[in-house]
Amino acid sequence: MKLARATKAKIRMPHGYAPLFFVAAAARPSCFYELGCGFSDKRTNYPLHSARFEADESCIKTGIALHIAGALALLDKN
Repeated sequence: MKLARATKAKIRMPHGYAPLFFVAAAARPSCFYELGCGFSDKRTNYPLHSARFEADESCIKTGIALHIAGALALLDKN
């Protein structure tokens, strides 16, 4: 899996679950991303905290790749 290198990020206000992260991120270099795990092609795609939500577990590979790429980039920088 090849990950794109971001040069500019779109900054937007976080959802209700992340405001404290953004306070801490103001003090240190940080990264925050949302990893979608729902089915975009299903007729019924329920919200994350719904009792009917089903996760598309193929997103786990993407999440792992993002973590590894971030760690390697940090190690290369230092």
